[in-house]
Amino acid sequence: MDNIEKDKDIPKIAKVAEAQSRTLDPIDTKIIQILFDKKEASYQDLANDLNIKSKTTIGRRVKKLQNEGLVYIYKKEKNINFVKWVGGVPAIESELIRATNNHVRASLLAEYYDKMVTNAFSLFSIIFEDNYWEIIMNLREGLNEVELSQRMGDAISLDSIRRVLVTCNYHNLIEIKTIREPSGNDIIALFEPLYRIEKLNREYLEYFIIIRGLASAMIAKMDNKIPPGYAHLYNGILKLIVPMFLALKDKAISNVSEADNKILEKMLSNYDFAPDLERIYKHENWRILLKGSNNIKIDERTDNLMIRESLSERYEKIMIERVIKK
Repeated sequence: MDNIEKDKDIPKIAKVAEAQSRTLDPIDTKIIQILFDKKEASYQDLANDLNIKSKTTIGRRVKKLQNEGLVYIYKKEKNINFVKWVGGVPAIESELIRATNNHVRASLLAEYYDKMVTNAFSLFSIIFEDNYWEIIMNLREGLNEVELSQRMGDAISLDSIRRVLVTCNYHNLIEIKTIREPSGNDIIALFEPLYRIEKLNREYLEYFIIIRGLASAMIAKMDNKIPPGYAHLYNGILKLIVPMFLALKDKAISNVSEADNKILEKMLSNYDFAPDLERIYKHENWRILLKGSNNIKIDERTDNLMIRESLSERYEKIMIERVIKK
């Protein structure tokens, strides 16, 4: 009975090492013991501890241990070979760790990405970039980034999924919760779940679906390769939006106030952030124009130019009338 209880107290990793060591020679067993105690060591350190002159011998032996899933090999400190104890991780996962080791800096960047998201249009960049739309369409409450990765296979890296989640969180499309501490130099922890999706704003998601759909319809129309008798699914929305935009443009530039007209003209061309206007006007102080405007102001929180709600309602009415007449 006492032996059974003692066996239960032995860590699983030690049991794996013991089982593996039965098929290994004494030198390999000593390497396991050194790495089990130290967690990691360079080829030179192992050679010194074992009184072996050749690092090549160490390399050959630790590669065999790597195939058994007990260690993985990596380079650091001016390309010096190091060996790290992973204790029973399958060999295929050991290879995955080795293959992704070069991306550690990028992964760590992803972990701190929430401090670096500053572009007002970063989320819109993502919905048109690479295969990231697949991430957007797989967002679900309760999922973490590792589970998202498993849903989508190998096409999109974990780094990219983290980047998309943090960007979506910054723009309030989702709310994420950080569920572990940053991994630091722990490469294994690097691949453990970092974020969990707490909430998805489905109304905002529909905005992005519409925007991507309209972009697709525009591309189809501009390429002029639609077969006769067919149309893009979003073509009807696109056809309705164009006259609405023309109505908005006509109404906006027909305001009495010259100050309003100058700023609204820029806003119609989507220069509606203070940094945009700073760049366009250069030496001219465009903020003086705002002082003479009764309808436009800057949102101090976002640097976004906004129009008075009553003016927006008048624009909305004229846009609807234009579509009905059409």
